[in-house]
Amino acid sequence: MSSRNRKPPQSEDFALSRLFKENSPTIVPRWQRDYAWKPEDHVQKLLSDLDDFFQGSKTDKGKYYLLGQVIFVSNDDGENEIVDGQQRLTTIFLLMTALLNRFRTKMDPLNRLHSTPFAILETCLVDDADGKVRLKSPFQEGTSVLQYLYENGSTEIRTLGQLTQPQRNLREVYEVMEEWITDNLANIDDLVEYTKLLLDKLYFTRLAIDDIPLALDYFEKMNRRGLPLAAADLLKNYLFSQIPQDNFDALTIQWKALTDELDKVTRKSLGSTESFIKSWAIATSGTKLNGTEPLLKHWKTELANQEKIVEFQSKVREMGEFYRKSANGINPITDASPIFEAVRYFNGSQHLSVLFAAKHLDEFDYVCDLVNQRFAAYTFARERTGSFESMIPAWCKSLAAMPSNASKQDILKKSQASNLFVIENALDSIESFITNLSYAKTSHHRKLRFVLAIASKHLDIQGRCGDYSNDLSVYLKTVQKGVAGIDMDHVYGQTYFEDASIEEQNVFNSIGALTLVFSSDHRENTMLKPAGKAPMYSQSRYVLTRSLTKIGDTELPRIKEVLEGIQAELPVSLEKWTTDFVSKRSKFIAKTFVEALKLRELFTLTEDVAINPGN
Repeated sequence: MSSRNRKPPQSEDFALSRLFKENSPTIVPRWQRDYAWKPEDHVQKLLSDLDDFFQGSKTDKGKYYLLGQVIFVSNDDGENEIVDGQQRLTTIFLLMTALLNRFRTKMDPLNRLHSTPFAILETCLVDDADGKVRLKSPFQEGTSVLQYLYENGSTEIRTLGQLTQPQRNLREVYEVMEEWITDNLANIDDLVEYTKLLLDKLYFTRLAIDDIPLALDYFEKMNRRGLPLAAADLLKNYLFSQIPQDNFDALTIQWKALTDELDKVTRKSLGSTESFIKSWAIATSGTKLNGTEPLLKHWKTELANQEKIVEFQSKVREMGEFYRKSANGINPITDASPIFEAVRYFNGSQHLSVLFAAKHLDEFDYVCDLVNQRFAAYTFARERTGSFESMIPAWCKSLAAMPSNASKQDILKKSQASNLFVIENALDSIESFITNLSYAKTSHHRKLRFVLAIASKHLDIQGRCGDYSNDLSVYLKTVQKGVAGIDMDHVYGQTYFEDASIEEQNVFNSIGALTLVFSSDHRENTMLKPAGKAPMYSQSRYVLTRSLTKIGDTELPRIKEVLEGIQAELPVSLEKWTTDFVSKRSKFIAKTFVEALKLRELFTLTEDVAINPGN
């Protein structure tokens, strides 16, 4: 409260030639996000703007270039911690380092001593007393990279071991700077004039504040230039502003552990703190949270007192590990891998909130199955994305409220009662969509392959043959760079369509005219007509493919039983490949897909399930 009664913070303009030297040491504090400017975006834009300014200065010497405002706060050690502006300051520091190193290659040591721009650059970048860089990023592990670049002028950083992502970001941006300078400041005169311009005409407005919570409050409320902060960054700042300074180390360690877990997420779009805190927030709130403000508001409400902050701090590492495994398709409780076949194959993310909400349930594995089933239904029933995403919070709310010992039956009923969980006419929609998929449309290929993989594995499980004991990923693995995989074979082959009508072509391109074959079995036979492929299909490792040919005398009893069941519905027809047979086979595959994923059970309501639109 006392900070509200203090006088307004002091603002002052600093030319680049003074900024780092007079605010030394400049520290990127522990609560800041990692350095994240992208070379192809933010850095290139900055370099382009500075070059325009440089070219314009040749005719107009009186202009200045404002890089925006930075906020500093003094800590107990007399260091200047960056509250706002660390992305821009770090990028400019890298540019100055690259310029200095360019001077070193273009001028001999004696001439450098008499070069005013070189001398000023060196004074700006390092402390004369100890030769250490003035910008330090100890908590993001960037100081060692900045020091190395200054001392060696090389990005072949071998002495630091395996670099972290923030360290790699620093190196990558420095390389872009180095390349740009080589291409655009080829002669020494341009190098000198460009450096002088930056040092004298480039400036920041500095806002100095002597209180960390107040500084963070300013930071959050200001309109910021550069890379916009996400809710996760603001949440991190908020947490540091709410806890005593002697707890900073503990929170720093926990937050670093979280980001280490997120760095291991395979899909980079999911491996962000933003995605993590949003998934967790939806699970705890049971509501949709779109945008930075609603998300940050939720967490501020959730962490309204010290007790809740301490609890959050104690959980964040554990929840990060849980999230990482879930996002990578691993059951986070049992470590079984992989699960969520539909979610993984079609790049879903909404399921992560559901898993957070169900984390406490003894039957968590069953919820994982439901997640996979429901996402498959969303994909193949052509459910509106808006409806599906509105269903997720309601489902989270239902699961979070259940006791830990809830049975599978109770979990299913509660899920079905959640608003929008049950899709009207889902099974008819799914079967209709699958039978209308077309091989002629490239956009349908992934869906066709997924359905064939599910149906093939389901039948192989019954016959205990093929790759049934392996993950579905084996059935989905395509041939790549000479490595064996599974091909989606077009039985008729589009080569023989010249005499077929448009209606017939539509049927012959449907899923009923496709099957899976192991690549080494058929590469030389792909151009044959259906009857010519009989020897290849009869030797297939997959029951669904083998069912296209007559049952051999040597088949094992369990496989023979499955083949007879298929052929009871689909008599062998390769000798006379007809639209009627293909249409029947399409419907058979669609029904097998529904059966394999237990979608009928998912949407069959018992009398005691009451849909609650308000849930």
